[in-house]
Amino acid sequence: MSGVDLGAATASGLVTGDAGTYCHLTVDLGAVSLTPYSEVESAKLSSTSGDIEASADSVTLDPTLVESGQQQAAKWVVEEYLDGPSLGQSADAHSEWLKTSPLIGDSWREAYQQAWDAGSAGGLFMPIPVALQADSRPRVTTVDIAPTLTRVIDGAAAGIFVESCYAVKATYIAADHAQLSADSPETCVTFAVRGNEVPYVVEGTHNSFTVTDRDGAIVAQELSS
Repeated sequence: MSGVDLGAATASGLVTGDAGTYCHLTVDLGAVSLTPYSEVESAKLSSTSGDIEASADSVTLDPTLVESGQQQAAKWVVEEYLDGPSLGQSADAHSEWLKTSPLIGDSWREAYQQAWDAGSAGGLFMPIPVALQADSRPRVTTVDIAPTLTRVIDGAAAGIFVESCYAVKATYIAADHAQLSADSPETCVTFAVRGNEVPYVVEGTHNSFTVTDRDGAIVAQELSS
C-alpha cells in the first residue's frame, strides 16, 4: 500500500464493521525469517503431567511440514493476533466468536472461552482498549516478526504438532491518529500435523504483550509465564 510502511505484513482486503471500514492485513512471508531446520527443537507431551518437555530425539518431521507450520503461525500472528476481528468486537461478540470460530481447534475452544470469561486475553489476540482507525486504511503498521523458537512436539496418541514462537512488534493507529506501540517478546502458536499437511486450525497459543502510547504510558498489558 503506497505511503504506508506495513513491515512484514501486506494488505489482504477491506473489512467493514460497526466502527467503519479498515484494510485488513496478512503476513508477507517474503519478509519473515523462519527458523532453519537444523535449529528446530524436538519435544514431547508428558504422559503424566500433560506438560511439554524437551526431548533428546532428533527432529524427523519432513522439513516441508516444519516450514508450513512456521508459515501458518506467522499468518496467524498477523491475521488473528495483531489484526484480528477481536480488535473491533464487543465482549459479547468476541465470546460468541470463540465459541464458533473454525480457526480454533475443538480441544482448545473451552480453555479459550474460560480464559476470556476470566478476563484474560488467553493468548489469542492483542486487545486494544481504544478505538482504532477505520477509514479504509490499515489500523496496524510497521509489523516486525522474528522467530525465537520452533519445535516439533510428539503428542503420542494426539499426533505431531509444530510450535512456532515469534518476537512481535507493531504500531497501531488510533481513531484520533495517535500511535500505539505493541511489543510481544514471544508469541507462540501451535498447529497440528495432519497427514501430509498442516491445516490452518490453531491448537494452542500463549504470549505476553505490552501496548504503550507515544509518551510511554501503558495502554494495555498481559504478562504470562
